[in-house]
Amino acid sequence: MACGRIVKTKQVKKLMQYIKFFLMTAIFIACNSKELPNFSADSKKVLETHLSSMNGGIMTHQASDRHFPVFLAITPEEQARGLSHLKGEEFPEYFGMLFVNSHSAPRSFWMPDTYFDLDILFLNEDFKVVYIDKNVPHHPGRLENPPIYRTPSIESVYVLEVKAKSPLSDLMQKGDTVAWDKKIIPLQKLLESLHSQ
Repeated sequence: MACGRIVKTKQVKKLMQYIKFFLMTAIFIACNSKELPNFSADSKKVLETHLSSMNGGIMTHQASDRHFPVFLAITPEEQARGLSHLKGEEFPEYFGMLFVNSHSAPRSFWMPDTYFDLDILFLNEDFKVVYIDKNVPHHPGRLENPPIYRTPSIESVYVLEVKAKSPLSDLMQKGDTVAWDKKIIPLQKLLESLHSQ
């Protein structure tokens, strides 16, 4: 009987994460006046399947006051997976992925099993962009030539990945600041709740 309760609890948590993702996406759409691109039902399903287990939130680009949804990569498994295996049409141009770490350290990224180019932004503890690696080349597979590109090692706490040459990418400049939307859930509270699960 206890085993059944554990399964139901996991199912409820997963359902809550799924609901939270769609609520945040609805808030994002309501907050932005520019028309957002449509993506197919198949792409939406693949995106949901790949990312439904991840937590997300809304960030704001301070200089333009534009809001955008991000998926959080917090656990080692989420960070290792990143955006691997997703096709270009399966990750909307107005989304980002935020890699969350507990402290500042030199960080380097690479792109195995990826299918679209990225801009990789390294952020300090205040979410200020300290370095941008633009147009990082995708690399389907892990062993095929040419060798997989690696970013320089940059001192940072957070790392934000966005599609290269996307409207979101065009907004971001070195020295800019992005902010976590605390009205939805404080980032620290979210991190504490994730670590307690």
